[in-house]
Amino acid sequence: AEYMGAELRRERELLSAERLAEQRKVEELTALWQAELAEQRLLLEKSFGREKEDRIRRIAEIETKLHNVEAAAQNLAEYKLYSSFVHELSAATMALTRVVAASEPFDSELAALRRVAVANDETAVVVMVDNVPAHVAKHGVPSHKYLAARFADVRRRIRRVALVPFNGSVTAHVLSALYATVTFPKEGLVPGDDVDAILARAEHWLLRENLAQAVAELQALPKYEWSGRLAESFIAAAKDRLVTEQALGVVQSEVATLASNLTR
Repeated sequence: AEYMGAELRRERELLSAERLAEQRKVEELTALWQAELAEQRLLLEKSFGREKEDRIRRIAEIETKLHNVEAAAQNLAEYKLYSSFVHELSAATMALTRVVAASEPFDSELAALRRVAVANDETAVVVMVDNVPAHVAKHGVPSHKYLAARFADVRRRIRRVALVPFNGSVTAHVLSALYATVTFPKEGLVPGDDVDAILARAEHWLLRENLAQAVAELQALPKYEWSGRLAESFIAAAKDRLVTEQALGVVQSEVATLASNLTR
């Protein structure tokens, strides 16, 4: 975050210096044309016939050039401001992307991105930033490696109680745990609505880092049975990552669109 702040400060200083240099050039050129315009108007009062017509044409040319210089200066100023905004937004987005990818807390980077977006009325980015839960920004998103390890543990626990009704007896728990130890878990995209098949498909997608599809499979588990209840915390953690990835993806797309406008 400190590195990003220093980079943005240097960029602002550079752009400020460039704007000042361009402004001085425009002022010098404008002063020259205005001086000649004043001179031509004075001479016009003393001119007659063909000479007067020539001076009228010359005055019109100078006024056109002055207008063009002022319009060019305005366009340049607007471009510089837009370029500065896009650079700041891009830098803030890249900083956020790096920290999210490292599964580190990113509340300061998220706040920095929001400040840039708010200052420039970039509503789409603000909305996406606000969609990220505060607790996720504070603690960071769980990595795919962490989620895979957590799923393996959750899967073992679910299989041990897969045959037990929520209010099942101790005997039912023992029999279900015994069944889990003597049977092999299903693997891959196997068909079926049983708990083992659902877990197999969820694992298949999770190992391929298709978190959305894995969550979709797990949400098919009965919510009021042990399997659904044991999967709740994992689903919540996975959704934290999905929401953050979705928000970051929209922001990255918006930044890319804004940056493409600079080359038009």
